[in-house]
Amino acid sequence: MTALSVRDLHAYYGQSHVLQGVDLAVAPGETVAILGRNGAGKTTTVGAIVGFVRPRAGRIEVAGRDLTGMPPHRVAKAGVALVPQGRRVFGDLTVRENLTLAARPGADWDLERVLALFPTLGRRLASFGDQLSGGEQQMLAIGRALMRGPTLLVLDEPSEGLAPKIVADVRDVLLRLRGTGLAILLVEQDLALATAVAQRVYVMNKGTIVFDGTPAALGTDREIQARYLGI
Repeated sequence: MTALSVRDLHAYYGQSHVLQGVDLAVAPGETVAILGRNGAGKTTTVGAIVGFVRPRAGRIEVAGRDLTGMPPHRVAKAGVALVPQGRRVFGDLTVRENLTLAARPGADWDLERVLALFPTLGRRLASFGDQLSGGEQQMLAIGRALMRGPTLLVLDEPSEGLAPKIVADVRDVLLRLRGTGLAILLVEQDLALATAVAQRVYVMNKGTIVFDGTPAALGTDREIQARYLGI
């Protein structure tokens, strides 16, 4: 059984056919990255998985359960946690409140475990979300998602707007999370981050998957890099 299975997924915005038969999968404990330029369909794919976008056709399964077209709260209850693009922490709540608001009874992750992963947050528990740096907000967004006790963690462009040093910190955190056996789907434009963390990589272009393979295979495929990643 896969942690995530997406088969022949089609989605539209109005009359625009954005996703055109997307197939992808994440195995239990696997970290998978989706790469592609702006407009490739990455965020729409995430939106369809977490329930923000209703697919026109195709099937989405999480741990064998059909979640196609389900609303976001049903998807979240099934074990999918999203770290959204732009972080979107609650600026008028403290770090502690941001984390405990998302807590799920019986979850594998509690406040103590999250703070062990992010010691900086432990020193900022009384600070409000809008008082944190961009890097601290990203850690808070990841910690908040973990408090849901997910079986699948989905991260949409976690490196966006962050300094290189903070991106390196995000990379280290994702590698540590990978070691916990959590299934992770990472949507990124930063090739170095994605290939350092992921065990398998998809490349998207115009709503289709144009590459599926290991980071090593992508690293030697100059045509894919040049045509679809602008490298």
